[in-house]
Amino acid sequence: MVIALFAVAALAVASVPVGWHALTRFDLYQAERALDNVDLEGAIEWLQAAGRRQPKRADVQYRLAMAYRRHAQYGLAQDHLDRARALGWPMRELERQRMMILFQMGDFAQSESYLKKLLEQGGSDDVAEDVFEAMTIGYMAEHRLKDATLCLNYWIEWRPDSLRAHLLRAYHNSAMLNVSATQAELREVLRIAPGRLAERLALAESLLDQSLVDEALAQCEICRRQEPENPAVLLDLGLCHYRLGRIEEAEFELKSAVRENLDDDLLARGFTALGQIASSARDLDAAARFYEEAVERAPQDPANFYALGIAMRGLGKYELSAKYLERSKTLRTHAVRLGEIKKDLANDPTDIALRVEGATILREQGKKAQAVHWMNSVLHYNPRLRVAHEFLADLLDEYGAREQAQGHREAARNGTELPGADALVGPDTPGEH
Repeated sequence: MVIALFAVAALAVASVPVGWHALTRFDLYQAERALDNVDLEGAIEWLQAAGRRQPKRADVQYRLAMAYRRHAQYGLAQDHLDRARALGWPMRELERQRMMILFQMGDFAQSESYLKKLLEQGGSDDVAEDVFEAMTIGYMAEHRLKDATLCLNYWIEWRPDSLRAHLLRAYHNSAMLNVSATQAELREVLRIAPGRLAERLALAESLLDQSLVDEALAQCEICRRQEPENPAVLLDLGLCHYRLGRIEEAEFELKSAVRENLDDDLLARGFTALGQIASSARDLDAAARFYEEAVERAPQDPANFYALGIAMRGLGKYELSAKYLERSKTLRTHAVRLGEIKKDLANDPTDIALRVEGATILREQGKKAQAVHWMNSVLHYNPRLRVAHEFLADLLDEYGAREQAQGHREAARNGTELPGADALVGPDTPGEH
């Protein structure tokens, strides 16, 4: 009897690691599927589960680093690369990931020649796709748009059914404000992966912006069959029904959607449409409340401030109306100038004066993370530029990153001037609303 009990206990102990290994293999299989489907958040969740089960596996730490890099979470990517190195992962593969991180962050001096050489030397298809992806992301982030276009064209010519290539080209075309090309790429994405809800909704919204309401509604109906309870689907259905004059349906769908946990941009679209419905019904109090919600969620959108200003004028609140209408005018000026800067940078990405001006406008729009990225890109071209270090020190102070801010202040004291820097303060901006 005692011997039998010992045998059962030994079997139980032996089964624990076997079970963990099996579960980890399943986690890694699901992570690979998610990566193939460009579901980076899903992949990270599966890899984190594998890491919790077997934290000493170097391959799990390496894959986590790769997934975080692709998801543009570079600090976490580097942390997991360090763990993989400590666990004995091959240095050559670690160096490749490090160079891709540097490139995606805009540090081309160290990484560009390395990655180009990798492509010239050949290698596995997976590595080549990783390199094309990293280079495309880096070029787009640094506004080297011609290089990004060339990179994408080579990539898609080689792998015409690459989902991640077409997703990046759709994003690239959208950033270039090329509506027809964006729609074409979104249709390619849906040809390759018909079940991708986000891209189908993006196509519907693009069609709606062009007043192709019936086509937009058809895409939304496909999404409704796929995920009938999804609030993003409900919101886009409401926008379509509003444009078709089906006001009761639209109002119900929009009010249901904005009560859910949606991204701010989506909520702003919903509240704006509800404000328009209330304005048409001459309920200016309700319209103003809806427009205030839209402004709170999309404070960089001039149309929301304009609509709120008009509603306030209708309510006899002339001082507030003037303030919001002026803010709308300023934001519109910012948007036009930023578009011009992006086009000019596509022709000359080394123009640091344009980058400084763009960062200043983004900060005034409240887009602080983008402003930091733009000004960091300035330091890639001129590491000692005083105005860039002062700008970053102020913003990092706002984020509470005191040590980093102090480092930039010290660099600013020994920095160099940018000719005409005093003029680079962006358009005049009134106080915040």
